[in-house]
Amino acid sequence: VELSLIEDSSDNKELHKLISNHYEYTRSPLAKRILDNWNLEVNRFIKVMPIEYKKVLQEEKMEALKKKIANVEFDY
Repeated sequence: VELSLIEDSSDNKELHKLISNHYEYTRSPLAKRILDNWNLEVNRFIKVMPIEYKKVLQEEKMEALKKKIANVEFDY
């Protein structure tokens, strides 16, 4: 597996949403503290991703980009 900090804005938003939902359902004091101090607390989280899954995601992203480029019409 690969370990990394939460640096991507979409990962940051997703994690914030998950913790916000957890707080709404449970009123957890820990979730509240994390949300109240988000800019500091987010740095305590570690993203764990299987290497093979990351490769699949990168390949899908590359294929989508190739399709997008193939559909661009050039005006010369």
